[in-house]
Amino acid sequence: MTTKNTNDKIDALETKSIAELQELFANTQRLLEAKQGEIRESAVQKIQQIALEAGIKVFIREPKKRGEKSAEKLYRNPDDHSQTWTSKKAGAKPKWLSEFLKNGRKLEEFEVKAEPVTATTA
Repeated sequence: MTTKNTNDKIDALETKSIAELQELFANTQRLLEAKQGEIRESAVQKIQQIALEAGIKVFIREPKKRGEKSAEKLYRNPDDHSQTWTSKKAGAKPKWLSEFLKNGRKLEEFEVKAEPVTATTA
C-alpha cells in the first residue's frame, strides 16, 4: 500500500461521524477476530494431525474470549440450606458436597438457579 493511498483513506475516515467510525471499528474488530479464529482453528487441526501421526495425546485449551468471565455458581446442601458453596472460591469443595459427589450424585443437582425477576405493578 502506498503512502498516498494510506493518506487518502485516512482523509476519508476524518470526514466520517463518530457513529460511523464506531460502526467501522466494530466491523473491523469482528473481521479481525474471525480471521484470527480461522488461523487458530487451522493450527489446532494441524497440531492434532501431527500428534495423531506421532501417537501423542495433546490437550488444547481454548482461550477465553475478551470480556468473557466464567459464571460464578452457587451450590446448596439439600439437607441443610444454610450450607452453600460458591464455585469461584479457592480451595477444595466442602465436605458435604464431596460426600454427595462420591456417592454418585451430580454437581448440577446442587446448583442454585437464579429465579426470574417478575415485574409487579403498584
